[in-house]
Amino acid sequence: MIASDVREAAENLYKVRLTNEPEACIELFHPEGILRIAGEANVENIPDAAEGRPAIDVAVRTLVADWRWLELDLKSVVVEGQQAAVRYDVTVMHGPTGETLALEVMDHIRFDENFAILEFVEFLDTARVAALGAGPG
Repeated sequence: MIASDVREAAENLYKVRLTNEPEACIELFHPEGILRIAGEANVENIPDAAEGRPAIDVAVRTLVADWRWLELDLKSVVVEGQQAAVRYDVTVMHGPTGETLALEVMDHIRFDENFAILEFVEFLDTARVAALGAGPG
């Protein structure tokens, strides 16, 4: 696998996510793919983990509905083999409250030979996200 192709696949993932269209995001995953958000467990509106297309479908639809991406600034994409580590800043709007939040995020993505996502792990400040999701209080 050529590093530039992996980089392109990773960058495409973020272009697709910025559209806030769940179907387009879901299609990027391998049918047996894994999506996991690392951090504090049991944060409202953030799935801990999803494995397989049906679970990923539910997780992605929840994420896109509850966390609309408004702005994205890719900071770095580091490729090794079929994997990419991506660091970026993103401004999101919390759907239920309409509040916005700026986050720095790091993702680890593993692709198959056809550039479908086998594993996607996101690292973000889940405590800040939980505080926003909880509302005033």
